[in-house]
Amino acid sequence: LYWRDPLEVIAELLSDPTYATHMTFAPVQHYADDEHTTRLYNELPSGDWISLLSKMLLPDGATVLPIIISSDKTELTSFTGKRSCYPVYITLGNIAKHVRRQPSMRAQRLLAYLPTGKVDESALSVAKARKLRASLFHHCMRIVCAPLFGPAQDGVHLADSHGAVRQCHPILAAYVADYPEQCQVTCVRYG
Repeated sequence: LYWRDPLEVIAELLSDPTYATHMTFAPVQHYADDEHTTRLYNELPSGDWISLLSKMLLPDGATVLPIIISSDKTELTSFTGKRSCYPVYITLGNIAKHVRRQPSMRAQRLLAYLPTGKVDESALSVAKARKLRASLFHHCMRIVCAPLFGPAQDGVHLADSHGAVRQCHPILAAYVADYPEQCQVTCVRYG
């Protein structure tokens, strides 16, 4: 397992001037009409849950940092044996999605490489081998995400790209993965 402190990565993203004009720190509501009858949901800060968190659970002036984690186990080569890597990326939901999704904007930052080595499963039943792989994944993700547990609840002071210090609460908002990984993340059997 190779990993970086997620708070350091979040602080980098938050203070990066590249995203200064593409960040939203407060909950927003957009409507399709002047009567405000048809609500539009197009970015994370436009959802109700950030508004509810801000109003009910967090102190006045606190900033919700919706964390988006993504991973995808990738085969690197099949020429010299099956080599693979398992990168985990992190980004902020405060960054506009049209910026977040552009690889050239580098809004997705590498957070970790999860282990991909083979475990000798010959002495294990299929069910026990599956449980071992799932336990390893969850143990590694617990290690990687542990630095976020306290700040999510208590908050942490971080500087934005303008130098303003904000009381931030980094909260996991989404985990982006393909179907096999979704099953692994949610502890559901694949298939």
